Amino acid sequence: MAPWQPERQATDGVANGGGDDDDGAAEPVLAAEPPTAAAGSEGDFSGATSMAGRLGLLLESLASSSTARFLGAAPGSSRAAAAVALGGGSGGGNGNDACSRPLQPLASAKTAPKRPANARARLGIPKQSPSLAWQSSARTPPLLLYEAVLLSRPDVPRPSQSARDKAKSLLDERLGPSKVLTGKDACERFTRDESEAEGEVPDAVVLATSSDDILKALAVARETEVPITPRAGGTGRTGGAVPMAGGIVLATSGMNCIVEIDRKEGLAVVEPGVILADLHAAVEAEGWFYPPDPNSLKSCAIGGNVAENAGGPRAFKYGVTRDYVLGVEALLIGGQRISAGRRTIKGVTGYDVTGLLVGSEGTLAVFGQTTLQLIPKPASVMTLLTLFSDVNQAGAAVQAIISAGISPRCIELLDASTLEAMRLAGNAINPAAGAMLLMEVDGDEGAVERQAERISGVCDDVRALEVLVAQDEAQRERLWAARRDMSHAVRKLTKKKLSEDIVVPRQKIGALLDFVREISERTGVRTLTYGHAGDGNLHVNFLWNDDHEMPAVERAITALFERVIELRGTLSGEHGIGVLKAPYLPLEQSPELIALQKDLKRVFDPAGLLNPGKIFPPTQHRAC
Repeated sequence: MAPWQPERQATDGVANGGGDDDDGAAEPVLAAEPPTAAAGSEGDFSGATSMAGRLGLLLESLASSSTARFLGAAPGSSRAAAAVALGGGSGGGNGNDACSRPLQPLASAKTAPKRPANARARLGIPKQSPSLAWQSSARTPPLLLYEAVLLSRPDVPRPSQSARDKAKSLLDERLGPSKVLTGKDACERFTRDESEAEGEVPDAVVLATSSDDILKALAVARETEVPITPRAGGTGRTGGAVPMAGGIVLATSGMNCIVEIDRKEGLAVVEPGVILADLHAAVEAEGWFYPPDPNSLKSCAIGGNVAENAGGPRAFKYGVTRDYVLGVEALLIGGQRISAGRRTIKGVTGYDVTGLLVGSEGTLAVFGQTTLQLIPKPASVMTLLTLFSDVNQAGAAVQAIISAGISPRCIELLDASTLEAMRLAGNAINPAAGAMLLMEVDGDEGAVERQAERISGVCDDVRALEVLVAQDEAQRERLWAARRDMSHAVRKLTKKKLSEDIVVPRQKIGALLDFVREISERTGVRTLTYGHAGDGNLHVNFLWNDDHEMPAVERAITALFERVIELRGTLSGEHGIGVLKAPYLPLEQSPELIALQKDLKRVFDPAGLLNPGKIFPPTQHRAC
């Protein structure tokens, strides 16, 4: 089959990142608006100036439109009525009450064990901050904030001038001047990703167009002992593509070919610079489906998705990138090529090297071609928007939906602070609402209708304020575009924003959000939270304006991470560790486990030249 080429190319020849990004694509790459009705008519959203504003108008439209299916309204409305209302819309449905049987009881919460005491010592954090000796309350356990370690960025030595000059000369000789940038202005744009991690301007940028180009660059890096940083789309949130020691940046966005879509076997072979949204469109045109969908899908690249093990809203039902990577072409420092994995669904030959490389954040190998598993495309999709009085009520709905055996493909949560920020921006959201769930179900048309009816019933049981459903693809896209742009909308509220990607067990979401509100009150640092409630992966945003607030932000972040570990959670669900979370790795992992991972790193990269300064070394935690 002839290689499939996407029509849209990266605007700067390098794309904007490649790491998993739940925080949305940059403003210039937002999707164009679907055609709208005439101004002032139903469905006219053209007057809104932001995605958040368009969400507010869409809420009004869904609530008032004669075509909107009203699934559940005021507290006390019957599930049967909601089911009948659903059945009256397009797509059929017989009005049967699919939720009449009682829900399964929620699992009882167990007290989480305290985090080992030596974890604090590994970070050098005192047991209690003398500046924030918080009092216990009857409502919550004692709250302890630990002084954050305000560390400098990783001490990655910059290579000598003679080594850098030699590397530039060899790159120019072996790749040709058209594939190597060396001017400061040309290289400077490769210093950052979508985080605020601060790197050094690279001495050279390689614009790779083939795996052979990558191998030549890796060979030069080893020969001259100059560090090299791989970069796909640059949408990462933890500094994974930031060159901490300058050196060489290896940009793979020019390798944007979908090499093969095998319709009989259900797999695709792609290069690392393929934009995720382009892959989605290509495989769905063939009747297949690639589920991973980080919110930066319109700008993130497959190479970065694989390096960061990207997730996204649909991960709740379908899993993350690692679940779909069958095999990789791994290109090693020094110029060695290995093929790991297979083209079959099953395979247990030798160690799972593919699984090790996925999520290694560009520290072990650079990816050439990747073989991805596809699944059949769902026949029908329905998007529901539900409003609740508070996050505890929303959390109860999530637990009840899952306990009832319903499997939405995503369940997104927006907390009270996020809704309030949207109201302040002029969005008409029910003032009684303190939380929102954005849910999606898929399958055959009948199954989708039944799932929606059952979700309506569960939400009615917990007394949801409103349950609405998008009527068509345009409305669905408007809702999701607003969700994907949430980080950029929030970024406009203050001068600085840091979004922490954490995961807790679903039944602990309410406890975590209570804790976030309390640390906000105690420290004076503004917070708001949204994320993937279905799998407990939340994005806690810290907002501030002035540098003098940074110590309070650091203390709040450390307290958040401490609490996440106490709740049996993990420090990152999809953004990775990179530079910005490296200081906190010892909170979750023992010295022995960290040492083992460093040993693995040395096997692949003995001189520590490939993406140095990531995952392990301590660093300043900066705003993103």
